[in-house]
Amino acid sequence: MARYGGDEFNVWCFDVSGKDDALQQAESIVQAFRTKSEIRISLGVMLIRYGESDASSILMRADKALYEAKSLGKNGFVFAE
Repeated sequence: MARYGGDEFNVWCFDVSGKDDALQQAESIVQAFRTKSEIRISLGVMLIRYGESDASSILMRADKALYEAKSLGKNGFVFAE
């Protein structure tokens, strides 16, 4: 986990087996905030594509999903296809 800027953080999860696993982990994170905190969160969820190594394009896709999630309201997430 690392602070990306302002109130944005990156969380890199390893050994994720695919989209369903990533979405399940995102739901677990959101649920933890729903039940244990006054803090509201929005998540942009994505998988790094095979051979994708350009950090700026990886972060750009995640950021796009994050802002889409923010536009839908708090305590949710959007998966970047």
